[in-house]
Amino acid sequence: MNGERLHSEWFRKASESFSPPEWPSTPPISRPAGDPVWSTLGGTFAGAIGAAVVLVILRRIDLREEAGIGAVGLAVGACLGAAFGRLTRRLVPVIPRIALGAIFASAAWLALYAFVMLRFLPRLAASIPFTSSIRDACAFGACLGLLPPLRVRNERGRRP
Repeated sequence: MNGERLHSEWFRKASESFSPPEWPSTPPISRPAGDPVWSTLGGTFAGAIGAAVVLVILRRIDLREEAGIGAVGLAVGACLGAAFGRLTRRLVPVIPRIALGAIFASAAWLALYAFVMLRFLPRLAASIPFTSSIRDACAFGACLGLLPPLRVRNERGRRP
């Protein structure tokens, strides 16, 4: 008898209907984010400027005699800057962008130097001093982060 009463109480509570949760009447908070196209174009510009700064810092390469190296350096810097600008379009404050750019570029250069150049291109790795090259990578990353998104818009919720 006690078991039947417990059984009926258990299923009676389970069959009770619950009201749906109250949803907030206000829309989600809007966050500033850069326009995707303009962020990519701004990153391309910042990457080219960063590559030019690094080429000026190097001073070992005479760009008048070896213009091809300078052109390739600017193109690679512009491509890296475009990717960085697109990935960080929601990071609007400048100081965190500079820090992220410097850390990202230094880590990428460290991985390239340690895993690719030392293994597959040891002569080239021996000719490039590591300390100055990591400093140049940090300067390139800081130049990437200096330019905030060019056109900022407010986004609500989550976009695909």
